[in-house]
Amino acid sequence: MSMILEPAAVAKENANVRQIGKQCKWLERLNTFLTITKGKGKPHRIITGEVLLEFKGLASVVAKITETNKHSASIQQYLSDIALYWLWTINKVVYHIPREVVDCVDVVDEGLGDVPLAPLLRTPQWCTYVALNWGNEEPDEKGKIQRGVYYGLTMIAGQEYLMVTIQYEIKGVILPMYAYFNTSAHTLRESFDLALHELQPLKTSEENWTVRLVDFDITIAGLINTILFINGEYHKSALGKSKRVWHGYQRLGETGYKLRPRVNTVWAPIGDEYLSAIRAANEVTVKTQRVAHVRRGHWHTYWTGPRSEEQTYIRHWLPPIVVSGRVKQDLPSL
Repeated sequence: MSMILEPAAVAKENANVRQIGKQCKWLERLNTFLTITKGKGKPHRIITGEVLLEFKGLASVVAKITETNKHSASIQQYLSDIALYWLWTINKVVYHIPREVVDCVDVVDEGLGDVPLAPLLRTPQWCTYVALNWGNEEPDEKGKIQRGVYYGLTMIAGQEYLMVTIQYEIKGVILPMYAYFNTSAHTLRESFDLALHELQPLKTSEENWTVRLVDFDITIAGLINTILFINGEYHKSALGKSKRVWHGYQRLGETGYKLRPRVNTVWAPIGDEYLSAIRAANEVTVKTQRVAHVRRGHWHTYWTGPRSEEQTYIRHWLPPIVVSGRVKQDLPSL
């Protein structure tokens, strides 16, 4: 398997992002903000596309985008991905889910749109990147190869959104495809539809060649399931139900409110522990007194907390389980 140790779109623009962040003094601004809020502040509220307008080097780009897109939020919408890229460079962790796990996690759920938005917002990083490359996979009928997805919270025209980007490679070039979710809504579909109404698709220009996802369809479902899986595993650790160690931000000083950007990218596999259960489910034999069957992997959802208070919605993926059967002894080693 060839690993993408850094998001291709980020790697390509990394020098520009660092330069912009340096001239805008984002790290100093971020550390001051975290110190004032004692580490509880949300960085996307101060590292925004609007702040990027302070960078004079973007003046010509801003002028062209503004000329092409007349919507009032267009320029902040266009610049918000740069702010999100920069937030990723602070921790630089790339998560990876095995293909076998992705195929099980990405199940069709007609009720996905009615799921509360909260689990989608419990992200392990300010900007989380998940690599979805598995080596020498063949392009689809349109010549595309799926490479990864990154997501995080961002501010556009004073409103908070979860911005999600799925990256496709077409003939060596990365094509980002965006989706937005308004965090003030209750369900996934409501948040997607509201963001679609508020943020107009950006018109293509020399500086903007991205694609906006405008339908809550199978593509969106795949994105959401991938995010929910990563967030769910992270949430399990936060609840003490998993021993997985997540790579936190590197801090300076004893107070822990000032950050030191990570130099080298960290590769973090997620879901490898489910491979044995998945492979066993595919190798069930029926030579037993009772009929063997497999309880399919599925999403488990429930509410926690006192009924008299605000409850928390939990959504975790459970692996398949072999019931009343045996599995072959020559399973591939992990």
